[in-house]
Amino acid sequence: MKPHSEQSEVTIDWTDRGRQLFFNTYARQSFIPVRGEGVYLYDEDGREYLDLVTGLGVNALGHAHPAIVAAVNDQIQRFSHLSNAFINIPQVRLAERVLELSPDHRKVFFTNSGTESVEGALKLVRRWAAKNNRDTIFAFSKGFHGRSLGALSLTHKDKYRKGYGPFMPEVAHLQFDSLKDLEKINEKTAAVCIEFVLGEGGIRPISCEFADELDRLHRLHQFLLIADETQSGVGRTGQFFAFQWYTLKPDIVVTAKPIGGGLPLGLILGNQRVEGLWGPGDHGTTFGGNPVACSAGLAVIDWLSDGGMAHVAQAGKKFGDALRYLQGRFPAVIRSTRAFGLMAAIELYQSSTDYPQKALGEGLIINSTDDTVIRLLPPLIIQDEHIQEMVRKFERIFSK
Repeated sequence: MKPHSEQSEVTIDWTDRGRQLFFNTYARQSFIPVRGEGVYLYDEDGREYLDLVTGLGVNALGHAHPAIVAAVNDQIQRFSHLSNAFINIPQVRLAERVLELSPDHRKVFFTNSGTESVEGALKLVRRWAAKNNRDTIFAFSKGFHGRSLGALSLTHKDKYRKGYGPFMPEVAHLQFDSLKDLEKINEKTAAVCIEFVLGEGGIRPISCEFADELDRLHRLHQFLLIADETQSGVGRTGQFFAFQWYTLKPDIVVTAKPIGGGLPLGLILGNQRVEGLWGPGDHGTTFGGNPVACSAGLAVIDWLSDGGMAHVAQAGKKFGDALRYLQGRFPAVIRSTRAFGLMAAIELYQSSTDYPQKALGEGLIINSTDDTVIRLLPPLIIQDEHIQEMVRKFERIFSK
């Protein structure tokens, strides 16, 4: 075998090598990206793919965005990591900016992922519940909150839970968007954890009626309300957080995915009800709030604050119009479409499982979820011409 530096990457069967090396936890796509730019990924043959998944909603500003590249390069030349025993200036600056955009919250804890953020939120809830004689934590059907045991206890779908029990005690599930099921919430409830727009569950928002009733119960019973904004947060829906479209005010917010602009970063926000629950040593992280990731996060916040949020709202309307056009064009294939800013879905009459592979043949990257749903999480920087390109590619896919 030639030395690595001389071996042509084009001749290597990376898929086969990966199959030999890794636990078989992912259904890998058939093409291998070697670089990205803007809304596109490119394979080793130079073929262009319009990316409407962005690493499952992570690459908010697309690939190799100049502001993120510059921010990362600048910080990594200073230092790439600090222990949280030290003040980390990019971390402080990012926390200030996030709290400005979510003014009902007072404290921030940085993590590396959505799952880790959910786990931290559960610790806050347990500590608060012990002080206030509360017990049950409610989550919802179709919800997805992560794959570690605490987060998986909140996640409802048996596909993810099977074989991993026993789960956390005193966790129960309610029917998503069901007013009737909300009647199970009472004065002993410790917390309710909800995605205001389901991600893995098929891009489905809670109704205004459901939100109003949950708000009433929150004020009546004074449980802790957790908003899981891992997928819907950081401008994706046209507000910084999806809950800001409603009147509810969550006590705890968790987010991740786009906040690091492609780097691993998540966070927990807490209001005045939980801000004093943790002292030194009560919780911690080695890598959470990494200065390089926080620098990238600041670039994302700068873009959103400098007209980006308005762009998402406008682009989201055009994106939704395009999906409705496709439904009208292919009524026997498409059952419905949904778009909330740039968080969107095409629901089919049949399984959506094979469509990501079909789409690759047209140079389009999409995702299948909830059995019959094509999930679309395009870069927030998407422009009109990219939406038109998406329509043309879907027309060819659905025509077949």
